[in-house]
Amino acid sequence: MKYICSGNIMLDTVKYPDGTTSGTHIGGPAIFAYAGIKLWDDDCQMLTNVGSDYDEYYGQWMRQNSATYQGITVMSDFCTHHYLTYHDDGTYDWEYVHGAHKGAINMGFLEMHPYQFEAACDQDSVLYFPISLENHTFWDQLLEVKRKKKFTFMWEIGATSAVPENLERIRQICSQIEMFSINYPEAKVLFGVDTEEEVLRGMKSLGVPFSIMRIGKRGMYTIEGQNHWLIDSILMDQVDATGCGNCSTGAAMYAYHKTKDPVMAGIMANISAGYNVMQYGPCKDLAAVRREAEQLAQKTYQQYRERYGL
Repeated sequence: MKYICSGNIMLDTVKYPDGTTSGTHIGGPAIFAYAGIKLWDDDCQMLTNVGSDYDEYYGQWMRQNSATYQGITVMSDFCTHHYLTYHDDGTYDWEYVHGAHKGAINMGFLEMHPYQFEAACDQDSVLYFPISLENHTFWDQLLEVKRKKKFTFMWEIGATSAVPENLERIRQICSQIEMFSINYPEAKVLFGVDTEEEVLRGMKSLGVPFSIMRIGKRGMYTIEGQNHWLIDSILMDQVDATGCGNCSTGAAMYAYHKTKDPVMAGIMANISAGYNVMQYGPCKDLAAVRREAEQLAQKTYQQYRERYGL
């Protein structure tokens, strides 16, 4: 498969201010990014490690969407399960349903390893992978694999890594990759600034060929070189925002690689996020809405042609 979505898969339960919960839903960066791409194209797969209960929770969605099990490896007794609590600014808190100790150990079993990317990727692959900076040895090995296999890489930075003391390390990594994704609250902390204009200057200074800065319900900025475009969110029936950042990042990666158009990339990313927000977990039947999504993308692009004089 050309487009590969890696990272964790996990089960999510949203906790509300009144103490009620949403029930258990499938999720995790890998499947949300995968759904963001598969809305548009079937030439994609997940590359992820899972618990032995994976099919119990994910099987119905996988079969409904003709999703391949290629790249899915059982590595532990159970899938990681989180409670999620969202805040108005788009940030969130989380905790392990199985308890901090057991949950963290299980998460360790499910981490990706550089040899898995080496086995799965080649020079035609386009890889989405969300990861923090804490493990420098992992990064050294991952970048060596990238140099060896020559795949295209979209990095979605982990929130804990977006701090000023990591900025030079982030610049070093960004000089070796093709695409980068971060959200606005994380970017403000990373660059130590307070406004979107200052953050955009910081983003452009990273030197990544293409990047996105997600701004929650408002949509995203797409950035190419020293130019940027504000792409408004696509308003749909909103149920649950879990995974929208992963979904939009995966879709932006796909769309930019496919079209080389930063505006269309942002539009398609926001459309994928729009379908994602309509239910708990990823969109339930991607094939059923693909044609609708394609028409919406073309219609929306015409509006941006007028706005930006494209």
